[in-house]
Amino acid sequence: MISILIGLFSLVVCQGDIQTTVQTDFYKQLLGAEPKQYIETGYVTLKDLEDGQTAMGEMFYHMFLKQGTMSLDQIKQDDILVIWLNGGPGCSSQYGNFQEIGPYQIIEESKDKFKVVERPYSWNKLTHQLFVDQPLRVGMSGAKDGFVVSNTETAAKYFVNFLRILYNKHTILQRTQLYIMGESFAGHYIPAISLQILRQNLTIVNFKGIAIGDGWTQPFQQFSQYASYLYTIGTITERQFKIIQDDIAIGQNAILDGDMKLAYQQFDLLSDDKTINMTGRINVYNFRKYQEQDVEDTTHEKFLNFYLKTQFKAPNSKTVFEGCDGPTYDAFALDIPTSRKGDIEILLKYNIRVLLFNGQLDYIVNTPGAVMWMSQLNWEKIGLWKNTKKEMIVVDNETQGTWKQYDNFIYATIYTAGHMVPTDNPEGAYAMLDKYLTIKK
Repeated sequence: MISILIGLFSLVVCQGDIQTTVQTDFYKQLLGAEPKQYIETGYVTLKDLEDGQTAMGEMFYHMFLKQGTMSLDQIKQDDILVIWLNGGPGCSSQYGNFQEIGPYQIIEESKDKFKVVERPYSWNKLTHQLFVDQPLRVGMSGAKDGFVVSNTETAAKYFVNFLRILYNKHTILQRTQLYIMGESFAGHYIPAISLQILRQNLTIVNFKGIAIGDGWTQPFQQFSQYASYLYTIGTITERQFKIIQDDIAIGQNAILDGDMKLAYQQFDLLSDDKTINMTGRINVYNFRKYQEQDVEDTTHEKFLNFYLKTQFKAPNSKTVFEGCDGPTYDAFALDIPTSRKGDIEILLKYNIRVLLFNGQLDYIVNTPGAVMWMSQLNWEKIGLWKNTKKEMIVVDNETQGTWKQYDNFIYATIYTAGHMVPTDNPEGAYAMLDKYLTIKK
């Protein structure tokens, strides 16, 4: 019965370098009711950056139009489209889709039966959503045998080619205002992609702004606060503070010396067992949780693997879905300690709206480290931003966080949240997004 239903709910259209599958009826089956939006998945074939001819892989996207928008031709002028990217490097953006901000959460009813339930604070209520698995070979995306992207700059160039193909296929997307959002290593991806959009003068994209949660953007400064953060929250002793400070200094000096291999090794050390054992084995993404005591929800991974070839039409190069791709992470080792701070400075200069936000409970990309590098931005208005009074983000008379804005630069801290802000505090994250998207021009 399942295979018959899958056939009925697939509508595949091939056009050159893009294959799309309308998924609205498929989600109707999973939801047991009419979806509130048009839903589509697709694969965009990307060619080699040098010769422009050799197919290097297929980049997967999962698109949900804003609730109430039941077809592509109902997209209105100046509707907002949010592209969401998870980090890693090498982790699938379907985590953000099904675990953080997408319209549906996956429920496993049995080994071969899934359903979805609506997410109360889905960002899909406010925006069209596009979840993209990149670089090539990550998540649902495929890649030519042996091909692995190894740095942010290359990833950004492939991604802009993806945008060009998608926007030329779905020309109606050119009506929308584009905001690129994500978390963690997206603090590298998003600034680099944004600069490529500007440098390549990609006018078919009405690019307006970015939002990065707990972003890994300026490692030199972000390294510096690990020991003080752990000491402040009471998880290490003075002696342990000194040990961690010494490890930080090695990493920072390695960055100054251009030894990115050593810098990466120190970053790995500061987030691995030697350091975390000192803290009582806190979860590096949320210090109120503890390693090995939380059961990670992998339901969406089972779901995507179950329908990998049938419903989602994965290419031959993709045989299994994995939440994070080890070879991609390893290939980025020398890129991880590099800085994208300069990219942010250029975006601010060109009046692109920039929102950076942190969950207060995150160790791996903690708030003090974020505030430190932001305060050192080479931006003519940084002094005015520093002197701007914080506002409270309030939902139902409860303070969910703080908001600090001057002109096109905003920094928000979200309370009771760790690295995955929308998962830990969906109300606060939703209120932050609403505030961001309704800023008066």
